[in-house]
Amino acid sequence: AVIAKKRAVFDPGLTDIRYQKGQINSALQDQYLEVNQQFGSLPEHVARMSYVKHLTALSRTEETLTEARITAEVKSLWFEWMASLIRMRLMEDYIKTAGRLQHVASMRYSAGESTLLEKTAIESEYMQLQSEYKEWLENARQVANRLRQVLFLTDSLVPADTLLEMISPPDDLLLAGDSLSRSVLMWYENSLNVKSSEVAMEKARYFPSFYAGYFRQDIDQVHGFEGWQAGISFPLWFLPQSAKVKEMKISREIARNEYEYQKFSVQRTIENLTRELNKLATRIAYYKNGALQQADVMINTAGLQYEKQEIGYLEYLQLLHSAMTIRFGYLEALKNYNQTAAQLEYYTR
Repeated sequence: AVIAKKRAVFDPGLTDIRYQKGQINSALQDQYLEVNQQFGSLPEHVARMSYVKHLTALSRTEETLTEARITAEVKSLWFEWMASLIRMRLMEDYIKTAGRLQHVASMRYSAGESTLLEKTAIESEYMQLQSEYKEWLENARQVANRLRQVLFLTDSLVPADTLLEMISPPDDLLLAGDSLSRSVLMWYENSLNVKSSEVAMEKARYFPSFYAGYFRQDIDQVHGFEGWQAGISFPLWFLPQSAKVKEMKISREIARNEYEYQKFSVQRTIENLTRELNKLATRIAYYKNGALQQADVMINTAGLQYEKQEIGYLEYLQLLHSAMTIRFGYLEALKNYNQTAAQLEYYTR
Protein backbone atom coordinates (compact mmCIF):
# COMPACT_ATOMS: atom_id res chain seq x y z
CA ALA A 1 0.00 0.00 0.00
CA VAL A 2 2.83 2.38 0.82
CA ILE A 3 4.58 1.65 -2.48
CA ALA A 4 1.36 2.41 -4.33
CA LYS A 5 1.03 5.71 -2.47
CA LYS A 6 4.64 6.57 -3.34
CA ARG A 7 3.88 6.14 -7.00
CA ALA A 8 0.88 8.42 -6.63
CA VAL A 9 2.79 11.29 -4.99
CA PHE A 10 2.46 13.38 -8.14
CA ASP A 11 -1.21 13.17 -9.02
CA PRO A 12 -1.98 15.88 -11.61
CA GLY A 13 -5.63 14.97 -11.79
CA LEU A 14 -7.93 13.96 -14.63
CA THR A 15 -7.36 14.58 -18.32
CA ASP A 16 -10.45 16.09 -19.98
CA ILE A 17 -11.01 15.23 -23.67
CA ARG A 18 -13.91 16.74 -25.61
CA TYR A 19 -14.95 16.11 -29.19
CA GLN A 20 -17.74 17.80 -31.12
CA LYS A 21 -19.06 17.33 -34.68
CA GLY A 22 -21.95 19.16 -36.23
CA GLN A 23 -23.18 22.60 -37.14
CA ILE A 24 -20.92 24.35 -34.66
CA ASN A 25 -20.14 27.59 -36.50
CA SER A 26 -22.52 27.49 -39.46
CA ALA A 27 -24.79 25.18 -41.42
CA LEU A 28 -21.72 23.22 -42.47
CA GLN A 29 -20.49 20.16 -40.59
CA ASP A 30 -17.38 21.00 -38.54
CA GLN A 31 -15.27 19.15 -35.96
CA TYR A 32 -13.89 20.34 -32.65
CA LEU A 33 -11.33 18.57 -30.38
CA GLU A 34 -10.20 19.85 -27.01
CA VAL A 35 -7.77 18.28 -24.49
CA ASN A 36 -7.27 19.77 -21.00
CA GLN A 37 -4.96 18.52 -18.26
CA GLN A 38 -5.31 19.39 -14.58
CA PHE A 39 -2.04 20.00 -12.70
CA GLY A 40 -3.36 20.71 -9.22
CA SER A 41 -1.55 23.09 -6.89
CA LEU A 42 2.08 23.09 -5.81
CA PRO A 43 1.27 23.21 -2.06
CA GLU A 44 -0.95 20.16 -2.44
CA HIS A 45 1.81 18.18 -4.17
CA VAL A 46 4.31 19.17 -1.47
CA ALA A 47 1.87 18.18 1.28
CA ARG A 48 1.21 14.85 -0.40
CA MET A 49 4.94 14.13 -0.63
CA SER A 50 5.28 14.81 3.11
CA TYR A 51 2.29 12.59 3.84
CA VAL A 52 3.72 9.64 1.90
CA LYS A 53 7.09 10.12 3.57
CA HIS A 54 5.60 9.93 7.06
CA LEU A 55 3.31 7.07 6.05
CA THR A 56 6.34 5.11 4.85
CA ALA A 57 8.10 5.74 8.17
CA LEU A 58 4.99 4.58 10.03
CA SER A 59 4.83 1.39 7.96
CA ARG A 60 8.48 0.58 8.67
CA THR A 61 7.95 1.19 12.38
CA GLU A 62 4.95 -1.15 12.32
CA GLU A 63 7.11 -3.86 10.75
CA THR A 64 9.77 -3.39 13.42
CA LEU A 65 7.19 -3.45 16.21
CA THR A 66 5.50 -6.54 14.83
CA GLU A 67 8.82 -8.36 14.64
CA ALA A 68 9.72 -7.27 18.19
CA ARG A 69 6.30 -8.24 19.54
CA ILE A 70 6.43 -11.71 17.97
CA THR A 71 10.00 -12.20 19.20
CA ALA A 72 9.01 -11.28 22.76
CA GLU A 73 5.97 -13.57 22.61
CA VAL A 74 8.02 -16.50 21.27
CA LYS A 75 10.66 -16.02 23.97
CA SER A 76 8.02 -15.83 26.70
CA LEU A 77 6.30 -19.00 25.47
CA TRP A 78 9.65 -20.78 25.14
CA PHE A 79 10.61 -19.94 28.73
CA GLU A 80 7.21 -21.10 29.95
CA TRP A 81 7.53 -24.34 27.97
CA MET A 82 11.00 -25.08 29.33
CA ALA A 83 9.82 -24.36 32.88
CA SER A 84 6.91 -26.78 32.44
CA LEU A 85 9.17 -29.53 31.09
CA ILE A 86 11.69 -29.06 33.91
CA ARG A 87 8.92 -29.06 36.50
CA MET A 88 7.65 -32.34 35.05
CA ARG A 89 11.14 -33.81 35.25
CA LEU A 90 11.42 -32.79 38.91
CA MET A 91 7.99 -34.22 39.64
CA GLU A 92 9.02 -37.51 38.05
CA ASP A 93 11.84 -37.72 40.62
CA TYR A 94 9.44 -36.90 43.44
CA ILE A 95 6.96 -39.51 42.19
CA LYS A 96 9.70 -42.16 42.15
CA THR A 97 10.69 -41.23 45.70
CA ALA A 98 7.09 -41.19 46.88
CA GLY A 99 6.42 -44.51 45.15
CA ARG A 100 9.38 -46.16 46.87
CA LEU A 101 8.30 -44.84 50.25
CA GLN A 102 4.72 -45.89 49.58
CA HIS A 103 6.02 -49.42 49.20
CA VAL A 104 7.93 -49.07 52.49
CA ALA A 105 4.81 -47.77 54.24
CA SER A 106 2.73 -50.67 52.89
CA MET A 107 5.27 -53.22 54.12
CA ARG A 108 5.39 -51.59 57.55
CA TYR A 109 1.65 -51.59 57.78
CA SER A 110 1.50 -55.23 56.77
CA ALA A 111 4.08 -56.03 59.45
CA GLY A 112 2.13 -54.06 62.04
CA GLU A 113 4.92 -51.49 62.44
CA SER A 114 2.82 -48.49 61.35
CA THR A 115 -0.76 -47.31 61.40
CA LEU A 116 -3.34 -47.16 58.64
CA LEU A 117 -3.21 -43.35 58.86
CA GLU A 118 0.49 -43.32 57.99
CA LYS A 119 -0.01 -45.68 55.07
CA THR A 120 -2.98 -43.67 53.79
CA ALA A 121 -1.11 -40.35 54.07
CA ILE A 122 1.84 -41.64 52.02
CA GLU A 123 -0.49 -43.11 49.40
CA SER A 124 -2.45 -39.84 49.22
CA GLU A 125 0.76 -37.89 48.66
CA TYR A 126 1.78 -40.28 45.90
CA MET A 127 -1.59 -39.96 44.16
CA GLN A 128 -1.54 -36.17 44.45
CA LEU A 129 1.88 -36.00 42.82
CA GLN A 130 0.64 -38.16 39.96
CA SER A 131 -2.39 -35.91 39.48
CA GLU A 132 -0.26 -32.75 39.47
CA TYR A 133 2.12 -34.36 36.99
CA LYS A 134 -0.74 -35.02 34.57
CA GLU A 135 -1.89 -31.40 34.87
CA TRP A 136 1.58 -30.07 34.11
CA LEU A 137 1.93 -32.50 31.22
CA GLU A 138 -1.23 -31.05 29.68
CA ASN A 139 -0.01 -27.53 30.44
CA ALA A 140 3.26 -28.22 28.61
CA ARG A 141 1.32 -29.50 25.60
CA GLN A 142 -0.85 -26.38 25.55
CA VAL A 143 2.18 -24.07 25.71
CA ALA A 144 3.88 -26.01 22.91
CA ASN A 145 0.74 -25.72 20.82
CA ARG A 146 0.58 -21.94 21.39
CA LEU A 147 4.23 -21.71 20.40
CA ARG A 148 3.54 -23.60 17.18
CA GLN A 149 0.61 -21.29 16.52
CA VAL A 150 2.73 -18.15 16.88
CA LEU A 151 5.49 -19.61 14.70
CA PHE A 152 2.94 -20.97 12.22
CA LEU A 153 4.37 -24.47 12.45
CA THR A 154 2.52 -27.66 11.56
CA ASP A 155 5.18 -30.09 12.77
CA SER A 156 5.61 -31.06 16.40
CA LEU A 157 8.20 -29.23 18.48
CA VAL A 158 10.96 -31.33 20.03
CA PRO A 159 13.46 -29.33 22.13
CA ALA A 160 17.11 -30.27 21.85
CA ASP A 161 17.36 -29.99 25.64
CA THR A 162 15.30 -28.82 28.59
CA LEU A 163 17.56 -26.15 30.02
CA LEU A 164 16.37 -22.88 31.51
CA GLU A 165 19.17 -20.47 32.27
CA MET A 166 19.08 -16.90 33.48
CA ILE A 167 19.47 -14.68 30.42
CA SER A 168 21.55 -11.52 30.50
CA PRO A 169 19.96 -8.39 28.99
CA PRO A 170 22.22 -6.47 26.57
CA ASP A 171 24.44 -3.89 28.24
CA ASP A 172 22.80 -1.02 26.34
CA LEU A 173 19.27 -2.24 27.06
CA LEU A 174 18.66 -0.14 30.15
CA LEU A 175 20.64 2.83 28.87
CA ALA A 176 17.80 3.71 26.51
CA GLY A 177 15.53 4.67 29.42
CA ASP A 178 15.33 8.34 28.44
CA SER A 179 15.57 7.83 24.68
CA LEU A 180 12.66 8.78 22.44
CA SER A 181 13.98 6.71 19.54
CA ARG A 182 12.44 3.46 20.76
CA SER A 183 10.19 1.74 18.26
CA VAL A 184 7.12 1.87 20.50
CA LEU A 185 7.30 5.65 20.81
CA MET A 186 8.39 6.09 17.21
CA TRP A 187 5.14 4.44 16.11
CA TYR A 188 3.06 7.03 17.98
CA GLU A 189 5.32 9.85 16.81
CA ASN A 190 4.99 8.74 13.19
CA SER A 191 1.22 8.43 13.62
CA LEU A 192 1.19 12.05 14.80
CA ASN A 193 3.27 13.09 11.79
CA VAL A 194 0.82 11.33 9.46
CA LYS A 195 -2.10 13.19 11.04
CA SER A 196 -0.23 16.50 10.72
CA SER A 197 0.42 15.76 7.05
CA GLU A 198 -3.28 15.07 6.53
CA VAL A 199 -4.08 18.51 7.97
CA ALA A 200 -1.53 20.08 5.62
CA MET A 201 -3.07 18.28 2.63
CA GLU A 202 -6.56 19.53 3.47
CA LYS A 203 -5.26 23.08 3.93
CA ALA A 204 -3.48 22.88 0.58
CA ARG A 205 -6.83 22.43 -1.14
CA TYR A 206 -7.58 26.09 -0.39
CA PHE A 207 -4.95 27.03 -2.97
CA PRO A 208 -5.87 27.42 -6.64
CA SER A 209 -5.08 24.66 -9.09
CA PHE A 210 -3.87 25.14 -12.65
CA TYR A 211 -4.67 23.48 -15.93
CA ALA A 212 -3.50 23.73 -19.54
CA GLY A 213 -5.01 22.49 -22.77
CA TYR A 214 -4.90 22.20 -26.54
CA PHE A 215 -7.73 22.55 -29.05
CA ARG A 216 -8.13 21.94 -32.80
CA GLN A 217 -11.21 22.79 -34.85
CA ASP A 218 -12.73 23.24 -38.28
CA ILE A 219 -14.54 26.41 -39.28
CA ASP A 220 -16.84 26.18 -42.30
CA GLN A 221 -15.02 22.97 -43.23
CA VAL A 222 -11.68 24.76 -43.29
CA HIS A 223 -9.25 22.58 -41.32
CA GLY A 224 -6.22 23.37 -39.18
CA PHE A 225 -7.43 25.95 -36.66
CA GLU A 226 -5.66 25.16 -33.37
CA GLY A 227 -4.38 26.78 -30.21
CA TRP A 228 -3.45 26.48 -26.56
CA GLN A 229 -5.18 27.53 -23.41
CA ALA A 230 -4.37 27.75 -19.71
CA GLY A 231 -6.43 28.54 -16.68
CA ILE A 232 -6.81 28.53 -12.95
CA SER A 233 -9.54 27.11 -10.73
CA PHE A 234 -10.14 27.91 -7.09
CA PRO A 235 -12.86 27.23 -4.52
CA LEU A 236 -15.39 29.98 -3.92
CA TRP A 237 -17.25 28.07 -1.22
CA PHE A 238 -14.84 27.40 1.71
CA LEU A 239 -17.20 26.00 4.33
CA PRO A 240 -17.04 22.29 3.30
CA GLN A 241 -13.25 22.39 3.12
CA SER A 242 -13.05 24.25 6.45
CA ALA A 243 -15.07 21.46 8.05
CA LYS A 244 -12.63 18.85 6.69
CA VAL A 245 -9.67 20.84 8.02
CA LYS A 246 -11.26 21.04 11.48
CA GLU A 247 -11.92 17.31 11.43
CA MET A 248 -8.30 16.57 10.56
CA LYS A 249 -7.11 18.95 13.31
CA ILE A 250 -9.18 17.08 15.88
CA SER A 251 -7.65 13.79 14.73
CA ARG A 252 -4.20 15.36 14.99
CA GLU A 253 -4.83 16.52 18.56
CA ILE A 254 -6.02 13.05 19.52
CA ALA A 255 -2.81 11.59 18.08
CA ARG A 256 -0.73 14.23 19.88
CA ASN A 257 -2.37 13.48 23.23
CA GLU A 258 -1.87 9.76 22.68
CA TYR A 259 1.80 10.33 21.87
CA GLU A 260 2.35 12.42 25.01
CA TYR A 261 0.58 9.83 27.13
CA GLN A 262 2.60 6.97 25.65
CA LYS A 263 5.87 8.82 26.36
CA PHE A 264 4.88 8.89 30.02
CA SER A 265 3.37 5.38 30.05
CA VAL A 266 6.29 3.65 28.31
CA GLN A 267 8.79 5.30 30.64
CA ARG A 268 6.86 4.12 33.70
CA THR A 269 6.51 0.64 32.20
CA ILE A 270 10.27 0.42 31.67
CA GLU A 271 10.90 1.56 35.25
CA ASN A 272 8.46 -1.02 36.62
CA LEU A 273 9.93 -3.82 34.51
CA THR A 274 13.44 -2.84 35.61
CA ARG A 275 12.43 -2.94 39.27
CA GLU A 276 10.69 -6.27 38.75
CA LEU A 277 13.81 -7.63 37.03
CA ASN A 278 16.00 -6.56 39.96
CA LYS A 279 13.54 -8.06 42.46
CA LEU A 280 13.53 -11.39 40.62
CA ALA A 281 17.34 -11.34 40.37
CA THR A 282 17.52 -10.95 44.15
CA ARG A 283 15.11 -13.84 44.62
CA ILE A 284 17.12 -16.06 42.25
CA ALA A 285 20.30 -15.19 44.15
CA TYR A 286 18.60 -16.33 47.37
CA TYR A 287 17.83 -19.71 45.84
CA LYS A 288 21.30 -20.13 44.36
CA ASN A 289 23.15 -19.04 47.52
CA GLY A 290 21.71 -21.68 49.80
CA ALA A 291 18.05 -22.57 49.37
CA LEU A 292 18.62 -25.02 46.51
CA GLN A 293 21.37 -26.78 48.45
CA GLN A 294 19.03 -27.06 51.43
CA ALA A 295 16.37 -28.59 49.20
CA ASP A 296 18.86 -31.19 47.96
CA VAL A 297 19.72 -32.11 51.56
CA MET A 298 16.04 -32.46 52.42
CA ILE A 299 15.36 -34.73 49.46
CA ASN A 300 18.44 -36.89 49.96
CA THR A 301 18.11 -37.38 53.71
CA ALA A 302 14.35 -37.34 54.36
CA GLY A 303 13.67 -40.57 52.50
CA LEU A 304 16.59 -42.41 54.11
CA GLN A 305 15.64 -41.25 57.59
CA TYR A 306 12.04 -42.32 57.05
CA GLU A 307 13.12 -45.76 55.83
CA LYS A 308 15.29 -46.10 58.95
CA GLN A 309 12.38 -44.88 61.09
CA GLU A 310 14.44 -41.94 62.34
CA ILE A 311 11.59 -39.56 61.41
CA GLY A 312 7.86 -40.02 61.19
CA TYR A 313 5.71 -39.74 58.11
CA LEU A 314 4.53 -36.23 59.03
CA GLU A 315 8.10 -34.96 59.17
CA TYR A 316 8.88 -36.71 55.93
CA LEU A 317 5.92 -35.14 54.12
CA GLN A 318 6.79 -31.73 55.53
CA LEU A 319 10.39 -32.00 54.34
CA LEU A 320 9.27 -33.23 50.92
CA HIS A 321 6.86 -30.31 50.52
CA SER A 322 9.51 -27.81 51.66
CA ALA A 323 12.01 -29.14 49.14
CA MET A 324 9.43 -29.09 46.36
CA THR A 325 8.41 -25.53 47.25
CA ILE A 326 12.02 -24.35 47.07
CA ARG A 327 12.80 -26.01 43.75
CA PHE A 328 9.52 -24.97 42.13
CA GLY A 329 9.91 -21.46 43.53
CA TYR A 330 13.35 -21.16 41.95
CA LEU A 331 12.01 -22.43 38.65
CA GLU A 332 9.11 -19.96 38.73
CA ALA A 333 11.43 -17.04 39.60
CA LEU A 334 13.80 -17.99 36.78
CA LYS A 335 10.95 -18.21 34.26
CA ASN A 336 9.48 -14.87 35.40
CA TYR A 337 12.90 -13.21 35.22
CA ASN A 338 13.47 -14.30 31.63
CA GLN A 339 9.94 -13.32 30.58
CA THR A 340 10.36 -9.90 32.22
CA ALA A 341 13.69 -9.43 30.44
CA ALA A 342 11.98 -10.26 27.12
CA GLN A 343 9.28 -7.66 27.83
CA LEU A 344 11.89 -5.08 28.75
CA GLU A 345 13.77 -5.78 25.53
CA TYR A 346 10.56 -5.13 23.57
CA TYR A 347 9.92 -1.76 25.21
CA THR A 348 13.52 -0.58 24.90
CA ARG A 349 14.14 -1.81 21.37
